[in-house]
Amino acid sequence: MSINSLIPDNSEKGTGLILEYRDLYLFQVSGRKHRTETGERFFAGIGGHCEEGEGFIQAAKREAVEETGKTVEITHSARTDIVQSNGGVVDTIELPSPAPRMIYKMLDRRKSLPEKGPYFIACFNAYFTDDAPFELDPEEVSALIAIPEELLCGSLERKIGLETYSRQEERLSQVTWKQAQCSFPSERQ
Repeated sequence: MSINSLIPDNSEKGTGLILEYRDLYLFQVSGRKHRTETGERFFAGIGGHCEEGEGFIQAAKREAVEETGKTVEITHSARTDIVQSNGGVVDTIELPSPAPRMIYKMLDRRKSLPEKGPYFIACFNAYFTDDAPFELDPEEVSALIAIPEELLCGSLERKIGLETYSRQEERLSQVTWKQAQCSFPSERQ
């Protein structure tokens, strides 16, 4: 059994990284090109679509470099959860190494997009290979944030307004990686 054998042929494919650091989980805050409404950003895991002919591992490593400027090493997960778009785990399986931690069927709630086939994301456990500084492209990623598990589990909508982000900035400051002090310069001018 392989990852590809679990995903229908007509599906879009993507990859995500589960990056844990100091018991917190690393996410990216959307850059300017991903803006939803004025003063609003979303946060998401590091990752993105697999390009034509690209495997999941290759895509995960490419996305890490594009979104953080750093390389990652993928680690094997002893179990892989198959997760539906409602968050329910429908099965747990074992896959050959390096296996993802989960395969997630994503539901895209944006009404402006044309109807497409399902979108599946293989999410891998990973770690950064060095302590080099992060290099963010503000068009793609405006900041990286580290989120404790209890906050993560209560954030299903994943949209954050600037006022919410500002209130949490102090709480997360010891573990938040900053790009321009985690501000959104174009919106604070």
